[in-house]
Amino acid sequence: MLPPPPPPPPPLCPPPPPPVNFTSSDVDRINLALNIHYLQAEFFLHAAFGHGLDKVNAKLAKKGPPPVGGRKARLSTRMEHVAKELGLQSTGHIRAIHDKLDKQSICRPLLNISVGVWDSLISKALIHNHTEVDGGGSLHFDPYENDANFLIAAYVIPYIGLNTLIDSSNRVTGIQARKLVSGLMGVQAGQDAVIRTLLFEIMENKLRPYNVTVAKLTSLVSDLRHKLDHTRKADEGLSVHQNRGAEKQVNGNLISANDYSMAISRSPQQVLQVLYGTGDASVPGFFFPKGANGKIAGIFLKPRRPKL
Repeated sequence: MLPPPPPPPPPLCPPPPPPVNFTSSDVDRINLALNIHYLQAEFFLHAAFGHGLDKVNAKLAKKGPPPVGGRKARLSTRMEHVAKELGLQSTGHIRAIHDKLDKQSICRPLLNISVGVWDSLISKALIHNHTEVDGGGSLHFDPYENDANFLIAAYVIPYIGLNTLIDSSNRVTGIQARKLVSGLMGVQAGQDAVIRTLLFEIMENKLRPYNVTVAKLTSLVSDLRHKLDHTRKADEGLSVHQNRGAEKQVNGNLISANDYSMAISRSPQQVLQVLYGTGDASVPGFFFPKGANGKIAGIFLKPRRPKL
């Protein structure tokens, strides 16, 4: 008797789709982050050198308009090095994004890094918290005036960039997109940690004429960001109530994190609400007087239909 025939071979599975480096959604999210890297680079480079990308590496601006209001800061030798390194690192990040996205990357948006914008931001933080200026005088915050003011201004930017990248890391799917976002995110987290550490060293110093300590002013800035992005969990200043500290055992807050000491993200809409200083992603202002560049920012900037 002949043996039974062998079973038929299993059906061939279709080959997996070829790997994708960047999906269209990946490009949009990375371009949103690129807006913030432009802001970082221009602020830190101007503070360190008195000029920005147009002299450091003009082609990275991709013919975007020059920033408004930046100038060299009066910094100690140590702090000037910090500004140089952060500015040049941000330049490298812009170069990396352009190299990876090529023609799909955005050009530099119009940026306002003038004293007036920073003064408005800090004034808004103080007014929101009903904090009075010593002697009842007018507030004038100049981030280019000294080390402490520079660090307060620096506190504003990299953390927002980090929030953006953390959100993107959970959403990008392309192989190269994930590598790019994770590489940017690691250094961005380090930059934020350096700034917070330097502020931590002077956290009890009182800033004049603001009638607040450095630690208090960081908390006021964080509170303003909460107000603008309409949440109460995205960041905190250098000092918190003990029940908000790590494992509810410390009131120092060297690194901002959630209840599990993990990093916190912000959605694209929340990021734009903060950077525009308006609490509305469709109304530009502050650092981006004409709005950020790219598809995501453009969606929010589309004219609203009038209410009937």
